[in-house]
Amino acid sequence: GFIVVAMAGLVGLLSMDRTDEEEPTLLLPGLKQKLSEVSKVEIDAADGSVTLTASNGDWLVEQKDNYRAKLKELSEMVNDLAKAELKEKKTSRPDNFSRLGVSSLEAENSEAIRVTLHAGDEAFSILLGNSSQGRDGRFARIENQVWLTDEIDIEKDPAGWLDTVVIDVDAEEITRVELGSLVFERVEEGEFEFLQLPKNRKLKYPSIANEPARALTKVRLEDVVQHQKERWIGASQAKFLMTDQTQVLVMAIQQGEENWLHFSEGESTRFATDLSEWDYRVSSYIYDDFVKSLEDILAEEEEKIEVE
Repeated sequence: GFIVVAMAGLVGLLSMDRTDEEEPTLLLPGLKQKLSEVSKVEIDAADGSVTLTASNGDWLVEQKDNYRAKLKELSEMVNDLAKAELKEKKTSRPDNFSRLGVSSLEAENSEAIRVTLHAGDEAFSILLGNSSQGRDGRFARIENQVWLTDEIDIEKDPAGWLDTVVIDVDAEEITRVELGSLVFERVEEGEFEFLQLPKNRKLKYPSIANEPARALTKVRLEDVVQHQKERWIGASQAKFLMTDQTQVLVMAIQQGEENWLHFSEGESTRFATDLSEWDYRVSSYIYDDFVKSLEDILAEEEEKIEVE
């Protein structure tokens, strides 16, 4: 009986020790308990930095005139940092730091990224290096010790943090479109009619009159700056009328190889963001939807064949 009790106690002790040994060491201890208090994230690299700041329920990109940031991607990055574990101890020799991408940011040709999360009065900071070639993970340096930690995706370009969707209106909500002098209006059957079809000319195809109504569907930006009035001298204009009487005015202009759009909605408060405060750089594919000409929508004229 004595032996049985002693063995049971020994098994319990060994189990306790094994549990302690298996407890993972986190990359940023204490961050998980402070996630709800994170209000600022700084991402620093040798070639630039990104500062993301919480403001009235949104997150803003400081380097992009405090335009709103991608919430989903930010949440994923912060959560990945909070649960990341130290998997394996690597080198502590400074000579090896550059090879693993964990040299200090002041070092020549440094590839490291320092991420700092501010939560209340605390700041959690880590220097991240290259992804490991041998196994899944990323190198991280804590003081002079390099560790292999979990893979964490870090975006260090401010433009990469921008919430890319500028405006998203379903085509079914559009009742009238004016692209410069071209007018498209929804008729009772639900289709759009082009109101200025010249005599003896045809549309390229019947459904082309419906396409302008889709121009406001998921318009995505490539970059954004605060609105500059002088940019829009000589710009093309487009107007969209919706079923709820909201009107969206769009200005479009090319500058060099860049395509820019500006949106305003008059007296309406349909959209949460004040669109008129910003100028948006977009792809040529999106830009072309707002600058149609008459010849863009008409079929080629049939050549007249003279009969002798």
